[in-house]
Amino acid sequence: MWLTANANYTAGKGAVTQSTISIDQHIAETVGRQTRWPSMVVGATGGRRTISFDRQGEPVLADPYVPADYAEYIDTMFELIYLALRTDSTRVVSFATTESEGGGPLKSLPCGNWHGTGHNTNDEPPDRKPKEYAILSEYDAWWTARLAKFLERLRTTEGNHDLLRSTAVLYGSGMSWPATHRAHNLPLLLAGGEGLGFAQGRHLAFNGQQKVIPNDNREHLTSPKLGPDAVSMSDLLRTISEQMGVVAKGFGESRRVLTELLA
Repeated sequence: MWLTANANYTAGKGAVTQSTISIDQHIAETVGRQTRWPSMVVGATGGRRTISFDRQGEPVLADPYVPADYAEYIDTMFELIYLALRTDSTRVVSFATTESEGGGPLKSLPCGNWHGTGHNTNDEPPDRKPKEYAILSEYDAWWTARLAKFLERLRTTEGNHDLLRSTAVLYGSGMSWPATHRAHNLPLLLAGGEGLGFAQGRHLAFNGQQKVIPNDNREHLTSPKLGPDAVSMSDLLRTISEQMGVVAKGFGESRRVLTELLA
C-alpha cells in the first residue's frame, strides 16, 4: 500500500483485500500519453510483488524472472530505469526493491534475511541486539549505495544535461520500526526534482515528530495522537503528482499539497 495510500489499510489488522490505484499509475494515466510506455514497473523479485496498482486496484505486474545473481540483476534494473528516463521512453517508474513477506530470494544478498531479522530486534535498544541491528544496517547500506549510484548517474547524464533536476526520486518504505510494523514517522527520501519545483538539501520532520531510538522507556512504540490537519504519506504522494502537472486532490487521505517541500 506504499504508493496507494489506501485508506482501507490499518496497521495490525491484516492484509488489504481490495487495493486502490497507486500514485505512479494515477500520474501515468495523464503523463503516459506523451511517451512510448505509460509507465515502467520493475521489481527485485518480479511477478505479483509490486507496489503499482491500477484504477481497479489490481496489481500491475513486473515481469517474473529468476536470475542467477540477484545483485547483478538489481544493478541491471537500475540501469534500465536510467536508460528509460534518459530516452524519454517513460516518465513514470516504480521499483519494488524487495518483498514484505519473508526475505525471499533476496536472502542471497550479503545481508541475508532482513525480514526475520527486523522482527528479531523485538524493539530492543541496539546495544542489546547488536547482531540484528548490524544486519539491518548492512541491508540499508547495500540499497542506499545503489540508490546513490543511480542518482549520480542521473545527475551526470552525458551532454551536460542534469536529468536529476527534472526527475523526482522517492525512496523509503511503509514502516518505521520493523518488529511490529509501525507506520508512523516514516523515514523517507525525496531526491532531485528541482526543475519540478522541489527544494533540496534539507531534513524535514512533519507533525513535530523526531526519530526515537529504541530505549527502556519504549517511547518508540507510542503512536502519536495526530490531529485532523496532520501531514500524511498521502499528502506527499499528492504533492509529487501535482508537481508533475497531474491533479491528485483527494488521493488517499490527502488534505493538501506540502508547500514545505517546494522552492
